[in-house]
Amino acid sequence: MPEAANIAGEVKSHAGWSIFLGVLIVAMGVFLVAYPFLTAAATVLTLGIVLFGAGIVEFILALRFQSAGDFFLKLFSSIIYGITGFMLFTRPVMGIAVLTVLVGSMLLVQGIFLGVLAFRVGAERGRGWLLLDSAITLVLSFMILGQWPASSVWAIGTLVGIAVIMRGITRIATASAMRRVATGIEDIYKRAA
Repeated sequence: MPEAANIAGEVKSHAGWSIFLGVLIVAMGVFLVAYPFLTAAATVLTLGIVLFGAGIVEFILALRFQSAGDFFLKLFSSIIYGITGFMLFTRPVMGIAVLTVLVGSMLLVQGIFLGVLAFRVGAERGRGWLLLDSAITLVLSFMILGQWPASSVWAIGTLVGIAVIMRGITRIATASAMRRVATGIEDIYKRAA
């Protein structure tokens, strides 16, 4: 039983650090939401670098294929990745505008899909939650697409910031639950001793 108490103590210690990191992640998410255009620009630049790198890797992989069909398919793929990455990196404002339209369109399709799905499932299986999710997703897509290109200034950065905030909150909640379980194990050990 002393092993269980030691493990519980270690879990509590690690959970404390995880909660601390969660708070930092939430703070970073708040910063990202406060400066959405800076966040969007950093996101687009990072995506540009990644896609350009993927283009280089695809080109190297194309050289390894022996059949002409496979070679040209990989070569075409490398060119698309490379050009897209280069364009995003060299023209981040245009990249933000394009990504904003893509995100708005994706949310529109997702909102329609969720609405259709809501009517296909029964009320006891979460129809209300699906309809709420669909409505919120559709409103967000209409806000983004209806205000485009002005929405490019806030949409991507705000969505990335909210995602980071949610990640931090999830980390805090999970670590807090782990800490409660570890405390319960320690309490059981103390009562047994």
